[in-house]
Amino acid sequence: MKPSPLEIQRTITLIARKLATPAIQLERNYSQKEGFEEAYRILEENCTSYNLIKVLETRHARAIAILAVDYMNGSCEQSKLVNLQ
Repeated sequence: MKPSPLEIQRTITLIARKLATPAIQLERNYSQKEGFEEAYRILEENCTSYNLIKVLETRHARAIAILAVDYMNGSCEQSKLVNLQ
């Protein structure tokens, strides 16, 4: 089932918190940071198509972005998206 606007907003908040952690700023976590920044944008802009994912440098980042689109389409749970490492 597709997430409600309130669920999307909660997920955006969780992603924003993740992006605010010092650990994600480390160079070794670049792909996570890139992916979650794109996931944040996807949720903010209500993107539901893989074609709307921006070009990303790493496969890990792209996988996170794909899960964000899946979340928006109701085929991925919030916990799976937010709890990625």
